Amino acid sequence: MLKALRRAKAFYKINPTLGSCPSCKSAGTLKRSHSRNAYEKMLNKITIYKMYRCKSCGWRGSLKTIAITSTSFLILLLYLTLISGAALIKYQILKRLL
Repeated sequence: MLKALRRAKAFYKINPTLGSCPSCKSAGTLKRSHSRNAYEKMLNKITIYKMYRCKSCGWRGSLKTIAITSTSFLILLLYLTLISGAALIKYQILKRLL
């Protein structure tokens, strides 16, 4: 289990342009699309979703660019536990010194 966690990444980048269109299912026809309004700009900046357009059917929508797996949750839980433990130790040390 620990060996798998050492090799695992928390997140995996996905390239949707290599995938297929959700509407017409044709492969390799997706390309990045420009944001049209403030909502789409905000969506591009703060989420894992980016806007794409299909060259063949004209579909336009948002797709994930980062995959989150079950090991991702384990890794994030491990990181949160380590950060919480370090913060607790730091708090106890500062409490005794001051």
